[in-house]
Amino acid sequence: MKKCICFLFVIMPALSYADYFRVVIGYECNQDEDELLIYYRGAYNEEGDALVESGVENRWSPWSFIESMESDDRIGTLSSIERVCSLAGKDYQIRIGPTPGSMSLQGACGVAMTAWVEVALDSEVIVPKQDMAPYCHDLETPTTTDILVNAASGDVEVKTVTHNEFYGW
Repeated sequence: MKKCICFLFVIMPALSYADYFRVVIGYECNQDEDELLIYYRGAYNEEGDALVESGVENRWSPWSFIESMESDDRIGTLSSIERVCSLAGKDYQIRIGPTPGSMSLQGACGVAMTAWVEVALDSEVIVPKQDMAPYCHDLETPTTTDILVNAASGDVEVKTVTHNEFYGW
């Protein structure tokens, strides 16, 4: 019996540990390759913390787009960023912003925050505004991990993975 009680004291902290998942959205403007890469990445626990806190230029946590809170548990206003990536003599306008699961942190999907992206070339939209990840209860729609724009060819390549692949299940 003493062994069972000892075992419970050892295993209980491990059972109560909750994993958490953090995501970032960012872009790389590679002038040597004439490519624009927009990426969406995620990781668990400390690895996720390192991803968010890495200090990499042009990378954001979607949560960082909260400008103000209406109350302790309700998002007030959101912001977005606009950047320009110059490739092959062309200016690509990049817009990135947040997609909250709910403006109420207590509501359904209130703890979920993903991101959207839009890319234009000389005011012509070449990547329409799209969410990188689906609504939190949607397990069927894939998650977009990469959007690669090749300035030389004009091609836009979109890479997606399943919900389970993105979350490593």
